[in-house]
Amino acid sequence: MRTFALLAVAVVALFAFAQSARAANATATLHIEGMTCAGCETAVKMVLKKTPGVVSSEVSYEDKRAVVSYDAAKTTPEKIAKAVADALSYKVTVAGATAKPVKAAASATSCTSAVRFRTRGFIFLMGGASLFHLVSRARSTLAAQG
Repeated sequence: MRTFALLAVAVVALFAFAQSARAANATATLHIEGMTCAGCETAVKMVLKKTPGVVSSEVSYEDKRAVVSYDAAKTTPEKIAKAVADALSYKVTVAGATAKPVKAAASATSCTSAVRFRTRGFIFLMGGASLFHLVSRARSTLAAQG
C-alpha cells in the first residue's frame, strides 16, 4: 500500500511538471513583409530554427506570416522579430503588439532585389540572387553564426 501511495505521488508530480513545462511555451504571430517565394519562406524557417528560445514555427509566404511557438522564459516575440529582421532584412511586426515594426536598415522586396545577411558584424549584400543561391547563402550564414 505504501509503494502504491509513493507511486501515485510520483505520477501526480510528473504530471504537474509536464503541465508547467507546457505552460511555459507561448505562441506569437509575426507579419513578415517582403517574402515573395518558397525560398523566402525557407530562409525565415532557418532563421527561426536557429533563434534561441524558439520551439517550433509555421511560415507562409502567401500569408506573409509566421506562427512561432517559443519558450517564454528564454525569449520574447520582439526578440524573435528582431532576429528575422536583422538576418533577412524583412519588415517584421508582432501581431497584436503596439510596438513599432522591426525593420532592418536595408529592405528586401523580392528575391531578385538586394538581400542582406549579417554575420559577426559583417553585412553581405547580394543583388540579383537566384533562389538556389539565396537559400545556400542563408544556410552558410546561419552555420557560421553557430
